[in-house]
Amino acid sequence: MNFARIFSREYIRVGLEFSDRDQALREIARLAKTSPDADSVTEEQIFDALRDRENLCSTGFGDNIAIPHCKVEGLKDFIAGIITVPDGVDFDAVDHKDIKLIVFLIGPVDEVNEHIRLLALIAQKLNETEVIQKLLSVDSAEALIQYFEDSGRNDLPSHCAHGGHEIVNIFVQDEDWFNEILQILSGFEDSQVVVLEAQYEGSYLAKLPFFANVWTDKDHKFCKMIVANVEKSSTGQIIRKIDRLVDGLKDCDRVMITVQPLLYMAGSLQL
Repeated sequence: MNFARIFSREYIRVGLEFSDRDQALREIARLAKTSPDADSVTEEQIFDALRDRENLCSTGFGDNIAIPHCKVEGLKDFIAGIITVPDGVDFDAVDHKDIKLIVFLIGPVDEVNEHIRLLALIAQKLNETEVIQKLLSVDSAEALIQYFEDSGRNDLPSHCAHGGHEIVNIFVQDEDWFNEILQILSGFEDSQVVVLEAQYEGSYLAKLPFFANVWTDKDHKFCKMIVANVEKSSTGQIIRKIDRLVDGLKDCDRVMITVQPLLYMAGSLQL
């Protein structure tokens, strides 16, 4: 993940001081309110939402890091930023250490899946010790963004091998289409297909205290993942057949297809 795509310079502050957690939350609310996406909400609304989330349980998850986040009615898009606090501020963190790095995320009320995805990506990145050390050592917003851009380029694969087979992943949220897609795949003799039961990530993450009060949707919709090992020459035909079935994948919101090169294959499955 390239953090440079998530954070803008406008919402990054380096070397600030706060007397307490609420003062830090007010600075976050002030920064967020400067966004054009927040023109329909007030600074006080943002602050109240941040404080209400902290009152559920602290977003200071340890090692001098806090990720305050909330949902705000009327917000048009996500606002994410970073604040460094060299002298630290008490956030009632789980390990009782003062917070020196604040990464905040404020999102629209109706974008729950994306909110959870971004939180998970941020938390994963902040588990890397070298990332924390670098963020705390920079002396300007420009240097911080440059670090993200450089690390993002380093994450790209240096090479990609191709074989005679590919893995086609088909995510299906419609039971009728699921059955018909299985029939399509059965028409390709050289393919091996398995079906995985799937649930939305939110149903799992919602059980963790860090994501409290974000995921509220109790409707567990139909969701399955089809994993097909197929010859490369068959991939295009499979996609075209599914495209016709759903009347155009480009505008379909219940089927998604990804294709990956198969780097290694050994063994087989009983049918």
